[in-house]
Amino acid sequence: MSILVTIATYHSQPKAEAARIFLAQEGIEAILINETIVAMDWLLMNAIGGIKLQVATVDAERALSFINKFDADQRERLKSQATEFVRFKCSECDKPQQFTGDRRGGVETCTKCGCYIDVPSFSDEEMIEQHQTIDAAPDTADVAKRRVSLPVEIGCVVAIFMLALGYGVYFYFLRRL
Repeated sequence: MSILVTIATYHSQPKAEAARIFLAQEGIEAILINETIVAMDWLLMNAIGGIKLQVATVDAERALSFINKFDADQRERLKSQATEFVRFKCSECDKPQQFTGDRRGGVETCTKCGCYIDVPSFSDEEMIEQHQTIDAAPDTADVAKRRVSLPVEIGCVVAIFMLALGYGVYFYFLRRL
């Protein structure tokens, strides 16, 4: 059994898990300490010192260089997202909206009407490009969905009809009593 050393501390479980997976891909076994405690009660995070990423002592130096590279890549990705913009239209007032790329997938307030809007993961231009790519090569899953939807719809209609028929028969006999 090797002695474990802490090479990084995180205040977010997804970031800690991403770092652990990155090390696993590089062939270094790592474990997360206190992740369950933080997941159950995040208010204890400061008391326990956050989520600790630990590796064996023999792998510590190599793992630390990989983690530094991983953290630098993450910071660079966040910087590039902050300089990009997501452009889309508000679903309520249909006015064009623009937010920085780091707001993708979040909730913001419309600058025109003030309602809450979901910032899409892609801008309208990127969505158009994706749809053109999808239209060029039809997906087999799409074809399967189209085939399944008709029997499901018919099944729902039949189930509702049978339910209504059952209630009708029930009330018919109830009135007879």
